[in-house]
Amino acid sequence: MQRVKIQEHNLDHTFTWSKPLIDVIKCNVDASTFNNNSVMGYVTCFRDSADQLLFEKSDVSHFSATVIVAESIGLIESIKMAMSSLL
Repeated sequence: MQRVKIQEHNLDHTFTWSKPLIDVIKCNVDASTFNNNSVMGYVTCFRDSADQLLFEKSDVSHFSATVIVAESIGLIESIKMAMSSLL
């Protein structure tokens, strides 16, 4: 019988948001799951180089999903928003 090697995660990293270059719009997506992955939610936002919020969207769905799936759904929705608007 094999033992599973548990990976240790280094939590010493600090992530900060940085402004995009001038005349560039930046999109950020984040997602999470709740209640043993039976509820998922995501949020996406678009900001310009002046740190102005241009557009945001969030949604919660009651179906089973992993965080990767939830973030993928958020990313797809972001792409749809970018394509449907003239940001």
